[in-house]
Amino acid sequence: MKLFCNLVLGSSLLLSFGLLSTIEVSASEIPITATTQMISQCQPVNFEDIHDINEVAHIIEEYYNNNSSKGVSLRAAAGTKWGEGTVEYIGQGSHLVTNYFWVSGGDMSSLNVVGKAQRKAVIAKYGSVNNKTSYKMKTQQKINMSPQTQGYVTVSAQAWCYARD
Repeated sequence: MKLFCNLVLGSSLLLSFGLLSTIEVSASEIPITATTQMISQCQPVNFEDIHDINEVAHIIEEYYNNNSSKGVSLRAAAGTKWGEGTVEYIGQGSHLVTNYFWVSGGDMSSLNVVGKAQRKAVIAKYGSVNNKTSYKMKTQQKINMSPQTQGYVTVSAQAWCYARD
């Protein structure tokens, strides 16, 4: 019993010493590139403090433009819409934002409504999603005003897959 008490006491002291000797890191020591990479990996579905649907469409388009620069060009014939987005008011405070981009399988997050729709479209056409393959996608996001965030939020999404590289 005495051995057990000494073991518990020794473990407690080591744990306490370990917690007290942690190194404090300030936010300025975190590289900015790591933070921006984490942000750019998530498809935008919440748009806080934004009051113009055209700004929402611009944010979505910038996401695809930034992520499509991984060596996949917009392979489209002259006069086609690939790479251009549209915004359509569909009533009751809802807008439909449509984008035409090549999207990498690795950029289709299964954690949000847009990525799920894109993954379902690719699986329906090809049976599975390859993270290293890019897919020619049409993606529509139904976006509503959000009183909680004073901005916009994606409430549903649809996607169509046309080709892969």
